[in-house]
Amino acid sequence: MSFLSVESVLSQFGLQIMPKSTEERNANEMRFRSVFTRSDRYTFVDPDYGYTDEETRAIEQHKQQYDDFIHNLREKRQAREKNR
Repeated sequence: MSFLSVESVLSQFGLQIMPKSTEERNANEMRFRSVFTRSDRYTFVDPDYGYTDEETRAIEQHKQQYDDFIHNLREKRQAREKNR
């Protein structure tokens, strides 16, 4: 007696199970792999919730400003410690 999984039955009809949480996140750079087979999982980005290219660039620019600020603080601290 063989049991069919829900995924195998749905795949026969070209359908996939997609939890609600995957619809609402931006998965442009995120990769998900299944636990056992380590194969890539299907991710869907709902256009209503996903970031546009302009928003993504603005976010990255904002992050870069903080990275530069922290880097400069570190360099100043190391220069102070070196001069002691």
